[in-house]
Amino acid sequence: MSRPVRLDGAVANEAPDYGTGFAPFFVPLSLWVGAMVVFMVLPALSARALVSSVPSWRVALAGRVVPLTSAGGTYPVETSPAFFQAVGPFLPLSWAVTAPRHLISGGDTAPVWSAFGVTSLWLVVPLLLT
Repeated sequence: MSRPVRLDGAVANEAPDYGTGFAPFFVPLSLWVGAMVVFMVLPALSARALVSSVPSWRVALAGRVVPLTSAGGTYPVETSPAFFQAVGPFLPLSWAVTAPRHLISGGDTAPVWSAFGVTSLWLVVPLLLT
């Protein structure tokens, strides 16, 4: 009680407001939602195949929620449950949020290049598999 703790710290790459850190989440999110709408408007499968796969749409919808919650766009990933922290690095949305955040606030560009590599793999591998 006689000697209170003093916090000594330095801020690296300070963002002027909350919106600066929040904006990088909305660019990949809007692209992702736009791609989902295009997929639903222009179905790649026949109507008969789509009707037979109605139960799988529920699983697919649940699979769409995981990238949103593990991307760290609204709150830091460190405040999420351990499951989302473990899954996040393997999903492209978390990397698509990390890269613009580093570009906007400045600092080391290594995470930007890592994000570019991971999202490129998410493009190339599915194209090779189809």
